[in-house]
Amino acid sequence: MSHDFEFNPFSHAHHADPYPTYKRLRDEAPAYYNPKLDFWALSRFQDVLDAYNDWQTYTSTQGIAIEGYAGSRSMIEMDPPDQLPLRRLINHAFTPRSVDRLEPRVRGLCTEFLNQIVEAGECDLVAGFAAKLPSDVISTLLGAPREDHLQIRLWPEAALTREQTGGQAEGSASGMQHLRAYFPELLRSRRAQPRDDLASALCAVEHEGRKLTDEEGLAFLTLLITGGNETTEKWIANTCFLLSEHPDQKRKVLDDPGLIPDAAEESIRYFSPTAYMARTTTRDVPIHGETIPKGEKVALLCGAANRDERQFPDPDRFDILRRAERHLGFGHGPHFCLGARLARLEIRVALEEIHRRIPDYAADPDGVDYMHGGNVAGFNRVPIRYTPAPRE
Repeated sequence: MSHDFEFNPFSHAHHADPYPTYKRLRDEAPAYYNPKLDFWALSRFQDVLDAYNDWQTYTSTQGIAIEGYAGSRSMIEMDPPDQLPLRRLINHAFTPRSVDRLEPRVRGLCTEFLNQIVEAGECDLVAGFAAKLPSDVISTLLGAPREDHLQIRLWPEAALTREQTGGQAEGSASGMQHLRAYFPELLRSRRAQPRDDLASALCAVEHEGRKLTDEEGLAFLTLLITGGNETTEKWIANTCFLLSEHPDQKRKVLDDPGLIPDAAEESIRYFSPTAYMARTTTRDVPIHGETIPKGEKVALLCGAANRDERQFPDPDRFDILRRAERHLGFGHGPHFCLGARLARLEIRVALEEIHRRIPDYAADPDGVDYMHGGNVAGFNRVPIRYTPAPRE
């Protein structure tokens, strides 16, 4: 159990380049224990996949972050069979057809946000575009008033920021409090006056005689806005940065925009916006010569698993033609991300419009700034330059 290196998922240095540490974990300590932060970590692809599927042993009911459990009873913090009725209810309100209908709105938002930056010839891709799009898409989907969209974007960002010790950063608690105060009022207004939006659908949806409770609706909306905003924002920014850093791959996208979905899938494998998901053991687990005791927190390192050479040939090569369909960017098993279809729609349209409007963009690797959270990995800032273009 003793190691000559430390894995701290909250370390700012780790956020800038986690992959050497991930490789050491996979090779030297595939069942790793951090005594200071009191958690275990699994880093190999098959181990993480098996743990995702074995919810009886690796339970989500004690939270999905290693730094604690808020006790929200969100769907992501339930296991089957308790999770299944709620998941079915959400599926009825969050259908593929309802998601696909959003494409014109997503494209319209891309046009709007790109119009605000194309003439300048330079911008921060995150603040100018990547952070705005998923927030406005989800806020629009929920039916939140346009004047509230900025705050709905800023609150989750604050809520997910962590200190290097794993503690909440300044403003983190208040960000979550604002979200939990905002959504009950939105749900109340939709019960009184339903509209054509997801909040109204959640209030009305019924499956086998069961409706969502107020607590369940609040938990799902909080999960949707925190998970949907931050991870999709990072996915867009991460992908553009990677394409800028790999001009041969970017050239393929420019020559054939039909490769954009492949580029997005390789990006989520290569630079996973979800760094890990935590579970808690329900029994002693013997693994790789160690025994993880019952009741211990275990970080399932998606970011490490998606670079495992045991699963992916030459995993540290960014190759948009790889078509690695079995990655863990959206989780797996009972907790596979319900928002995956929406996220894929958003990034496809975003990359189509970016490469159409500012195709020669180049990122400044020395000017980037990283997200300092636990679960979420990616950039808070990506400066780019490009040839100025006219507004549309």
